[in-house]
Amino acid sequence: MPKNVVEPAAGIPDFSVEPVTGPLLVAGADYHVSGDWFISASLHFLKVPTYRFEGDGFSSELRANIWTLGAGLGYRF
Repeated sequence: MPKNVVEPAAGIPDFSVEPVTGPLLVAGADYHVSGDWFISASLHFLKVPTYRFEGDGFSSELRANIWTLGAGLGYRF
């Protein structure tokens, strides 16, 4: 896999970042309101594995579980 290009701010040593992948779960529904109108909703969960950064004189760790909620109003024409 290619490495992502990272340009740290002044005073921060160079470091590299590898791509991270994780499972994504999605649930959603559409509901017919009336006529040509409908509403929709969805829920997404992304589980990101623990990721560690290390460079000259520093180290950091990222742990993230990401939830997003979406809603929409639609019209069919």
